[in-house]
Amino acid sequence: MELHHKNHHQTYVNSFNAASEQLASAEQKEDIAAQIALQPLINFHGGGHLNHSLFWENLAPSKNGGGGEPAGQLKVSLLSHTQLFISLYIGLWLILRMN
Repeated sequence: MELHHKNHHQTYVNSFNAASEQLASAEQKEDIAAQIALQPLINFHGGGHLNHSLFWENLAPSKNGGGGEPAGQLKVSLLSHTQLFISLYIGLWLILRMN
C-alpha cells in the first residue's frame, strides 16, 4: 500500500498541481484555448486524487474514522453480487486476452 500511495496516488497529486499552475497562468494571460485544453487534466487528476483520498479514508480502522464494514441492505447486496462481478471481470478479461 505504501508503494501505491507514494507512486500512483502521488502522481495524481503532482499532475493535478502542475495542471492547476498551468491553468492559473492561462487565466492570467486570458488564454481561453489553454484553459479549455487543461480542463480534462484538472478533472482526471483531481478526480484520481479525490478517489484515492476516499480510498485511504475507507481503509482506516473504524476507530480512526475509517469506513468499517458495510451493514444492512448494502452488505447483503455487496455479498450477493460479489460473485457476479468476479465472474464478469474474469469473463471480460478472457475476452480481451483472446483478442
